[in-house]
Amino acid sequence: MKTKKIFFVIVFVFHSLIANAQFIEDARRYSSQSLEGSARYISMGGAFSALGGDISSITDNPAAAAVFIYPEISVSTRALSNNFQAEYLGQKGVDLPPNTPIGINQAGFVFIMNSTNEEEDFTKISFAFNYKRKNNFRSKFNAGGTNTSGLDNYFLYYAKGVRLNNLLLFPEETISEAYQDIGENLDYASQQAFLGYHGYFINPLEENDENTEYSSNSNIQGIPLGHSFFVKESGYQSQFNFTLSTQYKDFLYLGMSVNSYGIEFNRDDTLYETGYSSESPLISSQFENILSTVGEGFSMQLGGILKSNNFRLGLSYRTPIWYDLNDETTQYLKTEFKNDTPVVLNPNVLNIYNYKLIVPSKISFGLAYIFEKRGLISFQYGKTNYQNLRFDLKNDDLHLKEQNSIISNNLKSSNNIRIGGELRIEKVSFRLGYYSEKSKKYNALSLNENDYNSLSGGIGLDFDGSNFSIGIANTVINRKFPLYSSSELNANSLNDPINLKNNQTQIVLTYSIKL
Repeated sequence: MKTKKIFFVIVFVFHSLIANAQFIEDARRYSSQSLEGSARYISMGGAFSALGGDISSITDNPAAAAVFIYPEISVSTRALSNNFQAEYLGQKGVDLPPNTPIGINQAGFVFIMNSTNEEEDFTKISFAFNYKRKNNFRSKFNAGGTNTSGLDNYFLYYAKGVRLNNLLLFPEETISEAYQDIGENLDYASQQAFLGYHGYFINPLEENDENTEYSSNSNIQGIPLGHSFFVKESGYQSQFNFTLSTQYKDFLYLGMSVNSYGIEFNRDDTLYETGYSSESPLISSQFENILSTVGEGFSMQLGGILKSNNFRLGLSYRTPIWYDLNDETTQYLKTEFKNDTPVVLNPNVLNIYNYKLIVPSKISFGLAYIFEKRGLISFQYGKTNYQNLRFDLKNDDLHLKEQNSIISNNLKSSNNIRIGGELRIEKVSFRLGYYSEKSKKYNALSLNENDYNSLSGGIGLDFDGSNFSIGIANTVINRKFPLYSSSELNANSLNDPINLKNNQTQIVLTYSIKL
């Protein structure tokens, strides 16, 4: 039987200034990059740092804009199929049907001003703009299994050090009002402790206002619990490049870009937990978290391409990306009991938190060989040190400071390899590519960043003043992430990883016109 008084929930919408739900997983999500661009770009694995000649290449090396001989406009559309398979503690989730969004993947142009003075060393100036989808966040999957660690451990973790007095309701105070007040005046951890206490997952060790220690009221015997976890994500990450480049004599191309980024991410996840011990009053629970993130970012980029006979050498440097992000979160908790009515905690309080994320700089190196008009082969290598990934410490935020320490101690560098080739037979081009990104790992729980492995190919048709290309890429993305992450990677807080495999296929159509 329940011992606490149940209060009816009145629906309100409030705005608080704290919802410290930013974890290493959020930083990972916005710092990665998938294979995106024009049909020619993806069909050659994105290995364009030393080539140019394709508008998508300016995202890797701004000097690529000066390689163009004629002004050009390019537009790409894409069909993307994602097929997800999830595994949790050795048990596979139910495979859900793939989703196939269609939309504009890339659009841009290059404008060229040639020097009229034959003795001028700088023979041309190029202006370029390009838009592309940097990442697609669309996913839908479920995972299930049994685990001795349950929601009680999640709430116990956050309740550590929280005074019982902060979790109690004032006379006539609703759940919504208390949850909002805690968010405004205390912190995210206290909000989670509040849900755990009023959801009857945890009990205070002592019934006094100063108590800061709690025990489980659900999984008392520590038996395996049944978990069913459902996730739906949507959104995208876009990139805009504004590029100025020039050609020096006939062997050197130089360029710089100002880059702008946009982020829109939505996530709705629900955990169903069953199988509580006979001593527990609970029989089942449902915990839902909804996150909506929007933001924008800025970076600059420098690059050069050196030409020597048939060889091309490319080098580019991108500054850190400075993101300004805004999170909006809501939570819902329902617990059912053996001999009593269910408790529904639905505060309908919108937690709002603004923060800044700094993504580390990136260096890319490219090497290519041109077989006259018969084709080419290209290689590109990029490296990013994710130990330098940082949340900006606005107002000396202790939570973000803790996350920065976790990032420094656990993340490693990411290596990016791209290989592409093209064979030209008269006005038809055949292309193949390979793209791989081996990512950093979390030392504590062997949780890792997305690992990409992609094989691609395509064909291009030259119509003199225009070009039509089709590119197909099959990418296997392996991802590990915790069911519910806490501030400590080794905390007993449902950190057991979900292994998510995404078999992704994209078909890109590109039409380019020379002006």
